Amino acid sequence: MLLPQEHTVIVRQTAKCGQVFLLSLLGLGVVSLSIAWCYRIDEIVTVRGRLVPQQGSVEVKSPISGQLAAVLVDNGEQVTEGEILLRFDLRGAKLEEQALSQQLQLEQRRVRDQLQSNAQRQKTLKRNIDLTRRILNKLKILENGGAISEVQTLRQANQLESQKDELIQLQTHYRELLNESNSRNTTLQSRLNQVRNELRNELIKAPVSGTVFGLTADNSRYVATNAEPLLKIVPKGQLNGTVSVGNKDIGFIRAGQAVKVRVDSFPYTKYGEIDGSISYISADALPPNQLISQYHFPVDLKLESSQLITREGMLIPLQSGMTITTNLKLRDRRLIELLSDLFTSRGESLKRLRQP
Repeated sequence: MLLPQEHTVIVRQTAKCGQVFLLSLLGLGVVSLSIAWCYRIDEIVTVRGRLVPQQGSVEVKSPISGQLAAVLVDNGEQVTEGEILLRFDLRGAKLEEQALSQQLQLEQRRVRDQLQSNAQRQKTLKRNIDLTRRILNKLKILENGGAISEVQTLRQANQLESQKDELIQLQTHYRELLNESNSRNTTLQSRLNQVRNELRNELIKAPVSGTVFGLTADNSRYVATNAEPLLKIVPKGQLNGTVSVGNKDIGFIRAGQAVKVRVDSFPYTKYGEIDGSISYISADALPPNQLISQYHFPVDLKLESSQLITREGMLIPLQSGMTITTNLKLRDRRLIELLSDLFTSRGESLKRLRQP
């Protein structure tokens, strides 16, 4: 059984321990608040996107209408600039070119012969007209002297007029031949140029080096129309990134901001990250779609490299279309602000749950 004096000592010791504990908690709270106030932390957001070619894909269109004779590439195949991709079946055009060339040569030869014949007849007729005019002049002298009758003079004059009319007809026919020939030659030459232009487009070659995709011509019997897209090529070279940033975060990022990009196909712990920067921020948001359930802003990233380097020094080339992840720094905030926002959001969530 405790004596009254011993009981008093125990109560005093308990009170002192409580005071020490409270003071310790208070001191810990003050220290924690001080740390939370002084310590600053980067607020980041993780966004996803994909790699895209710096130049954009190049669309290859059909230059003519016709049936393909051969499809020499497939989707995903690497091609070099100038390499033959497709070949048209232009056997009919080649036969038409030969026929048109022969027809044009025959037409030119026929018209040339007719023009030469006409010119020769004009030359002969002009000599006859000159001779008839001299005879007429002499007959007029004889008629004035009474040596011949007026009838002979008139007959010679009529012959001269007839020859002049014939010369006019020959000259008119010459011009008509020339005009008709020029018209026919123009028509034939125009068609011949069209056919030769088709023949020049028999082979479709790669405009740039890169990777083929979106090939629509799946076999050699494919019939293409003029200006129809046949395939696309992702140019070989520098890659950039494009990511989607949510509406609530877009206001805290800026062009030129440094980023580190991780390629999802290669774990960053082994293959590392790619340095880059924000090169473009869209001025307008895109609506939700099947992949992103909220309004989002496209953001372009300029990458310093298009390949990864392993710890062993091995170079890993990247391809367009690979998915990427990057952490974007939004702002530098005090730890206490982040905790306050966290408690506030939790409190609002509880209020919504309690509402009937």
